[in-house]
Amino acid sequence: YPGNVKIGLQYTLDDHNALSIKVRAETDKLTPLSIANHSYFNLDGNNAGADIFSHHFQFNCSGYLPVDADNIPVGDTHSVEQTEFDFLQWRKLCEASRLSNGFDHYFVATKPSMAAPLACVRSSDDALTMKVYSTKPGFQFYTGNYLDAPFQAFDAFCIETQHFPNAPNVPGFPSCLLAPGDHYSHETIYQFIPASVQSDVIDS
Repeated sequence: YPGNVKIGLQYTLDDHNALSIKVRAETDKLTPLSIANHSYFNLDGNNAGADIFSHHFQFNCSGYLPVDADNIPVGDTHSVEQTEFDFLQWRKLCEASRLSNGFDHYFVATKPSMAAPLACVRSSDDALTMKVYSTKPGFQFYTGNYLDAPFQAFDAFCIETQHFPNAPNVPGFPSCLLAPGDHYSHETIYQFIPASVQSDVIDS
C-alpha cells in the first residue's frame, strides 16, 4: 500500500447455516483495496477421492474477465453466453469444456445484490447446497488447479468475492481505490442448505 489500512472483520453464523463475513476498512492515504476470503470447499467432504468434478454449479453472472498468459485480466468484460464460462444454468464441472485447464477466472455479477445469490453449488449427490451472497460486484472462481500434497488438483474450489482484479491498471474496470475519510464496507454470506431443509431464508 501507499497508506496504512485498518481492517475489522466480523464473522456471524446464524440459525439458517449462513456464515456472514463483514469487512470494514479505512486508510490514511489513497490506497487500492480488495479484500477476499480464500476458503476452499468440497461439498462431498474430505474423503479420499472426493474431487469436485461432479459438483453442480450455477452462477448469476453474465460476464467474465479474459486473462493474459500470466492469468491477469487485461481488458473488457466478455459475455459468458455460449462459452465455456456459461454457468447461467446448472452445470456439472465435468461438463465444462475447459476442464483440462480448470478455472481461475473472475465472474461479473449480472445484478449485484444481496437479495439473490451470486453463486449456487450442489454436492454430487444433491445432499448439500451452498449459496453465496455478496455486496461485491463478482468473484474469482478457482477449481484448485494448483493444489499440491496432501491434496490434488480439483480436490476443492473457491468462490472469492472481491473487486475486479487488476482494476488499478485497467481504466475501464470499476475503481478499487479507498480514499482517506471513506469507509470500505462489504459483506459476503456462505449459506449451507441440507436437502432435508426446505426453507433457505437468510436473516440480514
